[in-house]
Amino acid sequence: MDFVAIDFETANELRSSTCAVGVCVVENSKIVEGREWLIQPFENRYSKININIHGITPEMTADKPTFIEVWDEIKPYIDNRTIIAHNGENFERTVLEQTLKLYNLSIYDLSFKMVDTLTLSKNLFKHLKDYTLQDICQLVAVPFENSKYHNALYDAKKTAELGLLLYEHFTLDSNFNFTLDYVPKSRARRGSLLGSNKEEIAKNKEARKISSELKQMKTDVEDTSHPLYQKRVVITGVFQSFPVREEMAKLLYNIGADINTSISSRTDFVVIGEKAGPKKLEQIEKLGIATIDEQEFLKLFNL
Repeated sequence: MDFVAIDFETANELRSSTCAVGVCVVENSKIVEGREWLIQPFENRYSKININIHGITPEMTADKPTFIEVWDEIKPYIDNRTIIAHNGENFERTVLEQTLKLYNLSIYDLSFKMVDTLTLSKNLFKHLKDYTLQDICQLVAVPFENSKYHNALYDAKKTAELGLLLYEHFTLDSNFNFTLDYVPKSRARRGSLLGSNKEEIAKNKEARKISSELKQMKTDVEDTSHPLYQKRVVITGVFQSFPVREEMAKLLYNIGADINTSISSRTDFVVIGEKAGPKKLEQIEKLGIATIDEQEFLKLFNL
């Protein structure tokens, strides 16, 4: 796994006002280099809002080179590379494009693939309230010092660590591509991935939601021998191995189960965790529906 994590900081409301760039080089899945540039933005103009975010002031860049003066140093870290950045599609790509344009250069003269760990995180951990680099790192137990947030080199390093962790724990190819068919690579890793925050996540109502696309039964299932294939399944309760319920739903979706959110006489199985609602427990007993506990569920998927 080779890539370069990158972070830009800007001096004011203009995306062309780059004042710091940090890069972190990963080769063979190991961080091998980190570099940072303080850059004098156009007219060295800063807004108070931006200063409050990253702490860089006009005095700190008054004698620093402009972007065009260091571009030959930065370019090799971008051109012909896989680049990852948190909110990279919306921010880093636009900042790079607008800053190059300021100096009559074009981003289209470069060849690179942009991987956005923010987008990855939204696909992997649905229904969270915030997806900042700080929040996602803390969620998946990547050590993060809040006081260093928005330091360009520090953010690049943390983005690199996050990218490596996501690649290690989830089924992503070398270009960080994955589909709805992703599964965590192991039960043990999934547990450590969410670290000490998993109980807090599990209690969150948003973490118990299941997206509508997963409630549409998959029709192109290759292996139809799974015992839950085309069975109506309801998930209820809290699960230690699956703080985010969507993970369970994806496993069920991929084997062709019919995922339901309410129990009825047509329900075949209820996957039941801790703290299941009393009304659902009453329904299960009244209707005589078969239940699957967390350990049984894990065995069904060889986890």
